[in-house]
Amino acid sequence: MEHEIYNTVQTFENNKSIIKKLEKENEILKNSIKDYMKNRNIFTFRLRDKTITIKTIHKSFVNQGNLPRDIWERYATITEYETLNIKKKTSK
Repeated sequence: MEHEIYNTVQTFENNKSIIKKLEKENEILKNSIKDYMKNRNIFTFRLRDKTITIKTIHKSFVNQGNLPRDIWERYATITEYETLNIKKKTSK
């Protein structure tokens, strides 16, 4: 029984390592795509069967709920980040 779980744990750790490596590679690829688009001042384009879009998202939050509006506006943190979306084209 212990041998079975050991193999499962080993497989889990190996997969985790592979995922981490792939995520790092994908981050480099994603930045390359975003740089390509920004250098050409484009935010959406189509490529064969895909649509690629860069969006800037704004997110604001505070950690404590039910705050009065004036306190919310004074202390809320606004975070801005970009997303890169790649979707398959849908046929209509």
